[in-house]
Amino acid sequence: MNGVEDQSHCPHCHQLVAAELFGLSTRCSLCGARLSPPRLGLEPLAESLESSCEPAMPGSSLTQRERRNLVIGFWVLVFATPFSALLLALASEPMAQILPSRISALLPAWLRYLVCASACAAGAAYCLSKLQDVELPWYYVAVRTLGLLLLIFFLFLGLIVGGCLVLGALA
Repeated sequence: MNGVEDQSHCPHCHQLVAAELFGLSTRCSLCGARLSPPRLGLEPLAESLESSCEPAMPGSSLTQRERRNLVIGFWVLVFATPFSALLLALASEPMAQILPSRISALLPAWLRYLVCASACAAGAAYCLSKLQDVELPWYYVAVRTLGLLLLIFFLFLGLIVGGCLVLGALA
């Protein structure tokens, strides 16, 4: 058949093998010949998955998939930083009813918002630090993450001040 094996028929007795097509059997029900597994057309997908396990750049320890996950994680956390503090501010009344008063009094509201935004910004800074892809001891990564965290905070502080100036000029 033009060099392509018809997988709906047994290669020996040419019996139609409908049950075998669905992976229910690996042998022909008529002659007992071994059947090849059905091809689902996933070969290009398997090749792309194998290639994504290769390093993204020569000399890099990160694979393409790891780099892509770090980039996605960075952007998600950067955009989640202001929204997390806003959601915490919107949910502070219901949380005050649920949490004991001692826990609510432990941290003032402004500090809770700052801690929430700091957690998101620290995650984004860590992703950005790991994207540098230099094999360094953990304490260098921690120092780099803290530096990037400060940079992200100054960026957001600049956006907040700039937004306030623009809103003040419009009012």
